[in-house]
Amino acid sequence: MNARMRRWWQGDPATPEVTSPDDLDLRRLLERVAPGSETSDLGGCFCVNVRLPEPGLVVRVQPRFVSRQRVLALQDIQLGNIGLTPEIETLYLDFGFAAVRPRIHELAYALAWVILRPDGSGTADTFCWDKVPALVEEYEDAAGTVLTPVERKALTPYIAAVPLYHAATVGFHADPVAQLCDDRDGNAFLRISEWLLANPAAPLG
Repeated sequence: MNARMRRWWQGDPATPEVTSPDDLDLRRLLERVAPGSETSDLGGCFCVNVRLPEPGLVVRVQPRFVSRQRVLALQDIQLGNIGLTPEIETLYLDFGFAAVRPRIHELAYALAWVILRPDGSGTADTFCWDKVPALVEEYEDAAGTVLTPVERKALTPYIAAVPLYHAATVGFHADPVAQLCDDRDGNAFLRISEWLLANPAAPLG
């Protein structure tokens, strides 16, 4: 799988060709971080992970944009992770799940939390879906780009897939099954997903 993903990445003309520790710019970076240290390629998809034994570090190099449709996504866009600086600039927090993803992944995840509402009382059947096109336009204006028709259609399955994130993270708990059953937000997202899969045109407004 790793080899196939690397071939796909290298085949994208819009992608920076930083795919191994032998890249000249990466070698310069590693030399500045740990002069004279040996290196060990740990592999990875859409990024390069290099172990430096001497200082005991792992350096990850990940481009900000892998292609026009794939970006470095925070993957946890919600009110608790967005703020403003004193200069009224947007501030993002919690990059623990950041990864390169299709750009609509971030938009869909944010929309899922908008549907749920901060107090967890939101439901898909009462949500104002006619507001979604305006929200998407705001996203496009801020990003300086326009979603493709395929990306717009993909919003539904991407929003519906949000509960998979919750199911994955409960694996870190001592009792994952109990945690999953007691996960109020996760169960609410499941109901939202169920409604969306029965009404796939809703996000299109």
